[in-house]
Amino acid sequence: MPKGPGPRWETRLNGQVFAAAAIADGVAYIGSTGGVFNALKASDGARLWAFAAGRPIYGEAQVDGDAVYFVCDNGYLFKLKRATGDEAWRYDLGDARVSRVLGHAAVHEWDWQAPKPVVAEGVVYVGAGDGSVHAVDAATGVARWRTTVAGRIRTTAAVDGTRVIVASTTGVVHALDRATGSALWAHDTGAHVDTAPVIFDGKVVVGNRGFGLVALAADTGERVWRTYFWGSWVESTPRVVDGVLYVGASDLRRVSAIDARDGSVLWRSDVFGWTWGTPLVTADRIYAGVAGGKPYFIDHVASFTVLDRKTGRIVERWPLPEAQGAFQWGIGGSLARDGDTIIATTLEGAVYGFSLRS
Repeated sequence: MPKGPGPRWETRLNGQVFAAAAIADGVAYIGSTGGVFNALKASDGARLWAFAAGRPIYGEAQVDGDAVYFVCDNGYLFKLKRATGDEAWRYDLGDARVSRVLGHAAVHEWDWQAPKPVVAEGVVYVGAGDGSVHAVDAATGVARWRTTVAGRIRTTAAVDGTRVIVASTTGVVHALDRATGSALWAHDTGAHVDTAPVIFDGKVVVGNRGFGLVALAADTGERVWRTYFWGSWVESTPRVVDGVLYVGASDLRRVSAIDARDGSVLWRSDVFGWTWGTPLVTADRIYAGVAGGKPYFIDHVASFTVLDRKTGRIVERWPLPEAQGAFQWGIGGSLARDGDTIIATTLEGAVYGFSLRS
């Protein structure tokens, strides 16, 4: 298998990184389980500023205008000034006492995600670990409304016209009224939902820890199609490009291209490990971050992997060494792009800048 070149640069943070970097104007914004939120130059990884949030950060940040938003396990939604990292406000989500169980070979209640705040028309929409969903005024940090559903909201909400759609660890997808938070519809997928809802062409697609992917009608919640990922959780939020869903998998170890109209599989490629993040798609290539675990019942090779978009064939792969003394290693989150640089974050706390392939 062709081995690709290594990263152009590397920066080490003070804890594990489970989520993708948020990129804006040449700056990467990244939080870690060490309780620090960082701003790095995307071109070389140099640190611009750091903010001590105080507890682990598991979710991706959201950049909007001159502000950056993220959630922290101390129960707060933070708004920082992008230029300096100074705190603008913090909002209490009410879930500071909700515990987590990280990946373990013999325990299956893995809980390593946190939602990315979504900003739309001056309002921040975000779920929390106690099942609450919040609409917060982006300027003031004051609540517009708060709604609670069963389970935990660990994935990012989707905003679609007059609806906010969230998925719960109970397996239920909820559509809420964007203005009031009142319930519009709910659909039980049958298993813990691990992906953010993706809205396209009148459908909502989510992945779960059961059969795989399900597509629902956005206006009613009725099932349109479902696709099986045999024996595998789907924790990779799909990316839709030109009518094709590109999505990773856990124990199936595949990156898949799926027809968004009916859920039929166009191709699947073995990437030799867990692909929990969203694949990054360019005109001709698919970029995937891959994680591994040991001891485990299947072998893994963590890597930065490049695939041919048309066929799924692996073009090149840069393996990541196994972490000593840790169950998991490699790239757990999605890859991010800034121009000709692809930024990968790892479970060992490294941030890498790779060159975009032709």
